[in-house]
Amino acid sequence: MDRQIVCLCIPRFEVALARLDAPSLRTRPVAVASAHASRAIIREVSPEAEDAGVIPGLPADRARRRCPSLRLVPPNPTRVAQAHHALVSCMIPIAPIWESFRPGHFYLDLTGTTRLFGATCDTTMRLERDVTSRLGLQAVAGIGTNKLVAQMASSILTPPQLCDVRAGSEQDFLSPLPVSILPGLQGPEGSALHTRLTDLNLQT
Repeated sequence: MDRQIVCLCIPRFEVALARLDAPSLRTRPVAVASAHASRAIIREVSPEAEDAGVIPGLPADRARRRCPSLRLVPPNPTRVAQAHHALVSCMIPIAPIWESFRPGHFYLDLTGTTRLFGATCDTTMRLERDVTSRLGLQAVAGIGTNKLVAQMASSILTPPQLCDVRAGSEQDFLSPLPVSILPGLQGPEGSALHTRLTDLNLQT
């Protein structure tokens, strides 16, 4: 029996929550950072802010120079924890084994659940719809035979999409993808490794 691993994520989780609570932010460039710290570092950005050159790890003052219309929202750990627990409550009924690798991001092992819930793809689509209807958040989901494939599949999507990488097609799916989307290469902590891979001409 092939494993059925789902990686379900709320992309830009903190930004998504800020926009859910303040709809006026939905079309504006947004970044999560302390608005009162003189040397605040950007934690997370909206697509609009990213298009303007604002990236996580950038000092807030430099981010504002790159994007004068940038709206900074402060981190809200209480709200993040509340939403994360609400997501867990959506998953427990269908996932006998699950784990969270950061807030708003989960691995679900649905191996062997077909007789109970139907095909993994259908179950995952229902879960995405449930998350949206109950919490107002849109998810992406990747399905694969292991965590890496599932996470890579989820990373190339925009909400509310789903990507099912069937057993045996992993190489065909992974080979054209850029190495920059490998887990651990995002953000300032992965930039040195990404640079080394680029120097070695390892692009995909």
